Amino acid sequence: MFNEDIQYVSGELCVENASLARIAEKTGTPCYVYSFNRIKRNFLELESVFASFSPLIAYAVKANSNIAVINILAQLGAGADVVSMGEIRRSLTAGIAPGKVVFSGVGKTGTEMEFAFGNGIGQYNIESLEELHDLNAAAVATRRIANVAVRVNPDVAAGGHAKISTGRSPDKFGIPLAMAEDACRAAAELSNINLTGLGVHIGSQIMDVAPYVDAFRVIACKTVELREKGYTINTLDLGGGFGIPYDNEKKFPYAAYSDAVRELIQPLGVRIIVEPGRSLVADAGLLVSRAVRTKETPLRKFLILDAAMNDLMRPALYDATHPLAPVVMADEPGAELWDIVGPVCETSDTFARQHVMKRQDRDGLVAIGLTGAYGATLANEYNSRPLVPEVMVKGSEWKVIRPRPDLAEILSRDQIPDWSQN
Repeated sequence: MFNEDIQYVSGELCVENASLARIAEKTGTPCYVYSFNRIKRNFLELESVFASFSPLIAYAVKANSNIAVINILAQLGAGADVVSMGEIRRSLTAGIAPGKVVFSGVGKTGTEMEFAFGNGIGQYNIESLEELHDLNAAAVATRRIANVAVRVNPDVAAGGHAKISTGRSPDKFGIPLAMAEDACRAAAELSNINLTGLGVHIGSQIMDVAPYVDAFRVIACKTVELREKGYTINTLDLGGGFGIPYDNEKKFPYAAYSDAVRELIQPLGVRIIVEPGRSLVADAGLLVSRAVRTKETPLRKFLILDAAMNDLMRPALYDATHPLAPVVMADEPGAELWDIVGPVCETSDTFARQHVMKRQDRDGLVAIGLTGAYGATLANEYNSRPLVPEVMVKGSEWKVIRPRPDLAEILSRDQIPDWSQN
């Protein structure tokens, strides 16, 4: 949970040099808090690890789409992996160069395609023959040429949960390997399509290099085969999915991954793209929550927080575990077993079961760690709970980078039809 940018100082948890308790007092709880320097450090470390093959590091915006977060990476030269018009707009607003934006996703609409063309997006990863024809139509309409990579499905299972495995044959993603040549042939025949390469993405929260090796072998062989048949394959988008240790797992073996790229991909002489998301931002963020009350039954002790599953979906959605710790260390010795839950009317609104922690008083602050990725981006307003604020910290300075909407603002989006009064 903790790193050099998130530490206890005199018994109080701080992000860089800023007190979480002070931030919570000013912004209210729950709130997300991110470390500027941790995000920067993560990018530079990844860039260093991958230096031998110098990929375009296209940040997977879905991990954390706050413009202030994307801007940190833009300043460092990152690109962006996006899957919607909204993510394109966020990336460009944050300062990502349009030519470094990779437009992925199985459901790109005509409107989104035309918007992307109008903004000079660099690459389109296509995932079906129908999408390829739709993309060409949008390119013709906007008088643009689409640089296209065909995303293949290598039938490789990987990822921390079945719901985030994306490279198996039954999954909706990518074009089956046997149809890759058909897609390349179609691309070559279309007027406004420029076939540039292939792409692959096998899942998320992957902790082992073996599935990548399997996928790289598949895509390398397909590259050689397609080149022999006259197709231009100058770019390989290797996807992302690098996992982080949520629960005492070993760290992802970046050195072994780099070795696999150098051995299997680099000899092909291609431009390489990687799409990290979680690994850049997860350990830079905390969700800070306040204890509402405790509740004890003959079987369990519950610590009820003001944060809920709508604020952090991963435990309910993926049975995910996150580290939890008090913001202020308790003086009392000993610890107890707690089920740590939120106020939403779902049993799945549970952050941890039988978690060892010292008793927290009413209004005590608890930090849920490793929530810089897939925290705020998956949040919603279930139970009419407002989205929580996001805060960025750099050194001792901090700023709210997304305010909490008030209920009046939320309610104003609903409209009662005139005819419903009759």
